[in-house]
This record gives sequence, structure tokens and C-alpha cells, in this order.
Amino acid sequence: MAVELDHLVVACLSLAEARPKLEAALGATDQGGVHVGRGTHNALWALDGGPLGACYLELIAPDPDQTPPERGPMPFGLHREDVRARLAQGPRLLAWVARCDDAEARMAACPEDMGRLLPMRRGDLEWRLSVPPDGVSACGGVVPSLIEWPGGVSPATAMPATGLRLTAFARRPDPRATAALEALGLAAVLPEGETGGSLLRAVVEGPGGQVVFD
Repeated sequence: MAVELDHLVVACLSLAEARPKLEAALGATDQGGVHVGRGTHNALWALDGGPLGACYLELIAPDPDQTPPERGPMPFGLHREDVRARLAQGPRLLAWVARCDDAEARMAACPEDMGRLLPMRRGDLEWRLSVPPDGVSACGGVVPSLIEWPGGVSPATAMPATGLRLTAFARRPDPRATAALEALGLAAVLPEGETGGSLLRAVVEGPGGQVVFD
């Protein structure tokens, strides 16, 4: 299995507040659930990634009904004060996730510290996700987390269609990030491009029009 874009990670402080606003902006309803034991919950929208294939958009937030994880950081650094301060201005594109079936080998070949693979669960669905030591993805989120799905099949392939399309996905130039993405086999998935000065930018178009995430 080649390494591929699995999903975009947009984070917020309150899912209850951000979820209906994003639903309205996208013009599409979502699905999602709780990450038991990891302190987070989410909403998901299927995306047509065009040449990047089936993928999805994740809106993730700290779950007020869970305590922080007993071991390891909260995914994507959502426990950190600097990350929460950034999210105080509204949802942000914090990171992205790439799927593969050889995550440990790819992590070992990457010049950046990608942490370790941790088990995750939402309902009956289980997977493994690479989580850096402090939860924050390398190079400010430009280097993705890696995910291994059972049987190598992402749920993105079976999610209900939403009419949403990923029309742009780009990163700001950074030699360190370039070296890491090349080592992971992902340089073509996230090319350098127009980001408006942000580290990452994604554009999604659909029933609600165009929505920019950065």
C-alpha cells in the first residue's frame, strides 16, 4: 500500500460551538464520535480528494466529558496552552494524517521525531496513530501523523458522500519539511504553494461554497 492522504485535522476548543457553524459553512452534515481514553471527540465530513483519492475532514476538540489521557499527550497537542491559545481565535488547520500499512518503517526513515504509534478507538473502530512526544506534529503540522487502519482500509472509502471536494492543499516552503516529506514519500501529496503566509492551507468546495482552512 502506498502512503496516501487520509484526512485533514481542523481543531477547535469547543465541538458544540464550532460543529454547527462548520456544518452551515460547508452545507453538509457530519458524523463522528468520541476517542475513548484520549480525551478528544470529533465530527467528520467525507471529501472527494480528486487525484489524492478518498479522504475526509476532521473537526477535533477536547472532550469535556473525559479526563486527559493517563499516559501520553492528547492528540495534536490539544492539552498544550500554546495550542489552545491559537485555537482561541477559532478553528485552525493544525495537522494532517497519512495512511499506510508500514508506519513504523516510514517513521524510522523520517529525519523528524514522529513519536510512537498509539492505539485509538471510536465506537467499534480501532486504529494506530503516530503521536509525537508532545502531541504536536513536526514542522508545525506540515509533517503528518501516520495512521494504520485495520486491513489497510480507511473508513473514508465508505463514508456517505457529502458533495465536498478538496480543491487545494499546499504548504509554505521549508527545507526541513521538504526533507521529511520526501523521506515519507509524501512530497507530491503536500506540495509547496499559496498559503497566505500560513504553514498549511486547504480549500474545500461544496454545497455551501468555498471554505478555506489554515
